[in-house]
Amino acid sequence: MKKKSSMLTALVLALTVLALPAFLAADCGIRIPVPDAPPKYTVTFDLAGGGDNFTEAVSENEKVTKPADPVNPHMGHFMGWTAETSGNYNLFDFNTPITGNFTLYALWADITVGQTYTVTFVLCEDEGETFTATVEENETVTRPADPVHPVYGDAFYGWIAETDGNGLFDFNTPITGDLTLYAVWSIIVAEKPVIYLYPERETDVTVKLVLADGGFSCTYPEYNDGWFVKAYPDGRLVNYADGFEYSYLFWDAHTATQWDFSSGFVVPGADTAAFLREKLSFMGLTPREYNEFIVFWLPLMQNNAYNLISFQDTVYTDYAALHITPAPDSVLRVFMAYKPLTQPVEIPAQSLSSFERRGFTVVEWGGAAVR
Repeated sequence: MKKKSSMLTALVLALTVLALPAFLAADCGIRIPVPDAPPKYTVTFDLAGGGDNFTEAVSENEKVTKPADPVNPHMGHFMGWTAETSGNYNLFDFNTPITGNFTLYALWADITVGQTYTVTFVLCEDEGETFTATVEENETVTRPADPVHPVYGDAFYGWIAETDGNGLFDFNTPITGDLTLYAVWSIIVAEKPVIYLYPERETDVTVKLVLADGGFSCTYPEYNDGWFVKAYPDGRLVNYADGFEYSYLFWDAHTATQWDFSSGFVVPGADTAAFLREKLSFMGLTPREYNEFIVFWLPLMQNNAYNLISFQDTVYTDYAALHITPAPDSVLRVFMAYKPLTQPVEIPAQSLSSFERRGFTVVEWGGAAVR
């Protein structure tokens, strides 16, 4: 009986020991499984012959960091990265979540096949206003929208490849090197052409102007279809349209005419008044006429370092044909074109002629500032 009691006690102890881990586990709480780490993918950056390839590991749905642009002078300009191996080679969007292994390829602009040139557009040469366009070799440059001049406003005419005005640039021309194009503006013709009438006796006179291009910007008195005035020997005019008295007929206009600077005079700005007084007097203007000319033009010219001055002949008269009834016996039309200069230039001296007044005389003067 004692032996059975001992065996029972041993069995209870054994069961107690076996049950102990279960109680201890219960005291430690519930175990939570640890989630698996997200998969990683490899993004390979292929330099396409422009250097050593490299890789970057990126977790699923994360973004790959855009690397610094590679540089290789033998490959040309680096354009970006693409995941495409054919087609349009669209650039890769680095905001794209990564969901698998893939390769990005470097895009290079071939320096031998994809040569580019710079076309510079000069809006106002004296003010230094420019902009540029990059054009591939043998391609054409796109004509920009017509600019607006800070002084002349909406008077743009076209672009030239040279400053001497040898024809407008043809935008169908293939670009084979760096090029500079200069804006051509329809300059205001006159800044004041004025017409004086000196009949031998009181006379009714009709005056008409036919412009080769452009149109009047301003007339005084109002031009309508011409001027019809009573003219007096001393130059006074009475306009029949309004009954008022005038000293002369005034007009100005925009034109695309390219003035002739094949000969002329380079005059320091400070010497402008003396130069104009001498030349205008020689050509036949009276003191009243040349003083009115100088008073108008001097403020525009005297502060320039130099002025290239050329008095226009047939270029002007072909542009602005003057028709007067009754026909005058002598006509003097003086039209000055000038360019402001920062430095003097060499130019053949212009030969001028002296005018002789006889009978019914008509005198006109005007000018244009060519920028």
